[in-house]
Amino acid sequence: MKLSGILGTGTGKLGSSVFSVSGGQQVVRQYQPQVSNPSTAAQVEQRSKLKLLSQLGAALQPAIAIRRQGLVSARNRFSSVNYQFTYTDNNIANIELGDIQLTDANFPLAGFSVTRSGTSIHFELEESQSETIDEIMVVALRRTSTESLAVAKQILVTEAGADGLFPTDFESPEGDVVILAYGMRFGDADAKAKYNNMVVGSASRLAQLISSNVVPQTAVGLTETRGLVLLKGENSAVTSGVFTSSIGVVIYNGGTGTADNAAGTVSGAGRYENGETVTLVATPATGYRFIGWRNSATGSNISTQTTYTFVAQNSQTIYAVFAENATVRVIIGAATESYGRNLTTTGAGEYNAGDEVTITATVPNGQDFDGWYGDQTATNRVSANSTYTFTMGSSNIAFYYKTTQDGGVL
Repeated sequence: MKLSGILGTGTGKLGSSVFSVSGGQQVVRQYQPQVSNPSTAAQVEQRSKLKLLSQLGAALQPAIAIRRQGLVSARNRFSSVNYQFTYTDNNIANIELGDIQLTDANFPLAGFSVTRSGTSIHFELEESQSETIDEIMVVALRRTSTESLAVAKQILVTEAGADGLFPTDFESPEGDVVILAYGMRFGDADAKAKYNNMVVGSASRLAQLISSNVVPQTAVGLTETRGLVLLKGENSAVTSGVFTSSIGVVIYNGGTGTADNAAGTVSGAGRYENGETVTLVATPATGYRFIGWRNSATGSNISTQTTYTFVAQNSQTIYAVFAENATVRVIIGAATESYGRNLTTTGAGEYNAGDEVTITATVPNGQDFDGWYGDQTATNRVSANSTYTFTMGSSNIAFYYKTTQDGGVL
C-alpha cells in the first residue's frame, strides 16, 4: 500500500479494498478473489472478443481518435465502440479489418476507392461524399501477419482537388494493406482556424487534438470509413462504409456446459449485408452428435438440422450445440405371456446415441410373432413386425417380444 501525503492518492490492497488511480482520480474497488462460474459460453466469448480488441487497440494506438470519457480510457472506449463489429468463428474472436472504427462519431464516410500501381496507391473519395467534407486524413496500416498490424503511413489531405474528389497518392506498404480515412466537417470558421493553428500532420496528432477537446466535437464532425483491405496482389478495392451484420457462432458442448472446439466445427460465421441469406453448417467431431442451433447456450433449439439458413437483420451470436456420444444399451427380453420357445433375437448390445439400430426375432415353426413391446407386460406394442429399426436415443432402452402358439392358442 502506497500513499502520497495524508490526503493523497493510494495504490494497493488494504483488507478487502483495492486502491488504484485512474485518470488522476482515486478509485477504490472491492477485492474479488474468485469469479463465480467464470467459464460460461457467453463469458468465454466476451473475453475472447475483448482480448482481440485490446490487442488491436495497442497496435492502432497512434491512429485512434476516440476520446476519454470520465474514468473510461480511450483504449477502453475503442473496445466498446468496436465490440459490435466482432464475431466468433469456431470459438475464435474475429473482426474484419475494414470494419475497425477509430472514432466515436456516428457518421460513416460512405465510400472511397483505392488503386495500386507498382509501389504507389491512389486514394479517391466519392464525389457525393466530398461535398460535405472539409478535410480528410488517410491512414494506411500494413498487415505484418494474420494477427499483427503496423501503422505504415499517416497522411493528411487538407483540401479537395480540382474535381472535388480528394485524390491523393502515396507509397504502398508491402503485402496486405488496410486503408482507413478520417473525414472532418467544420461547423464554423473559428473552429477551423483553431484547428489549423495546431498544424496537425499525423494520425496521433489528430487523435491528441480531438481527445484534448482543443476543437469541440460540436464544431467538428469527425468520422471515418470502416475501411477496406487491399490484399497482396490486388490492384483495386472499393468500400461503401455501410455497417453490415456480424454473425458469430459459439461451439457449445451441451454435456459439459462450456464452449468446446473439440465437439465439432461450423462454417458460415462472418460479415453479411443486412437482408443477405446466411447459411451455417455444423459438422460434429468423431464421438459427438449435433443437438441443435440456439440463440443462447441453454435456450430452446431454433433448428435441429445441421444446415441452418436465415436472413441477416442485425449482428448476433448463435450457439451450435453438440454433445458427446454416450454408450447406451439395447436390451431384449421376453414378455411375461410370451410363448417364446426356441426363439432367437439379434440387435441387443451397446450403441452410440444417434445410431440406427435394427432388432430381429426369428420365430420357429409352431409359433406366431405378436410384436415388440416397450414393457414386459406387453401393453405398449411399438411394432408388430419381427424386424424393427429405430434411431438410438441417449439412454438405455429395453424391448420385449411376445409370441403365441400357431393358431393363437397358448
